[in-house]
Amino acid sequence: MTPAGEELRRHARQLLRRARLAKDAQALDGRVFDTAYIPDRKQRRHRLASPAWGANSDSIVGIAPAVVVTAEHDRLRNEAHRYAEKLHAAGSLVDYHEVTGVDHGYNIMSTAHQVTEQMYALIAGYVTRATRSP
Repeated sequence: MTPAGEELRRHARQLLRRARLAKDAQALDGRVFDTAYIPDRKQRRHRLASPAWGANSDSIVGIAPAVVVTAEHDRLRNEAHRYAEKLHAAGSLVDYHEVTGVDHGYNIMSTAHQVTEQMYALIAGYVTRATRSP
């Protein structure tokens, strides 16, 4: 493992140890995931890392068409929904889907195989239609 990976692992272990003592586990989980996603706190609000944060999506007219898929219990669902609304206002939202009954990572960290296959097929359909020659 690289030195950066070891540092991330140590930091995650430290946060997880604190989680055992924390009353608000969801907030602590968020810090663990935020650290794993983008270790540098200064970069977490960058528009490419978090397109729906603050004013990041205020001027997205002309952005490529997008399909937004969220999970019902995902802590990022509300942020993704706000981003979908901004895409809609900019004329770039192709479709919005909220997968019911699942959490973030349902496609790789759960037994929701049927819904995962359905969503993969749905996404593949959009990609196929978007890349089909006229």
